[in-house]
Amino acid sequence: MSQKTLEEIEKLRLKVSPITFLEELAQGGYLYEYVLKFLKNDFEQNEQFRIEVLELLYKYSSIPILELDVYFLEKLNDILLVFLNKIQK
Repeated sequence: MSQKTLEEIEKLRLKVSPITFLEELAQGGYLYEYVLKFLKNDFEQNEQFRIEVLELLYKYSSIPILELDVYFLEKLNDILLVFLNKIQK
């Protein structure tokens, strides 16, 4: 198979993949409350899970969420610190 065919197959797979329970909650606007109530420890301690939840919130949330803003500002801060350190050398 050619690379183009593999890319097309991957695009189709992503389109037809079923939505997860977390995506369903995010689409309904209940993900953040659910995570805080039932999965708070995982959200605070598991970085990969936290990133997944924050990405879903970013994708589906229609209201501002402070936690999401803080996450992106922290990431921006980290990137800018690396940049500043490199230009100072």
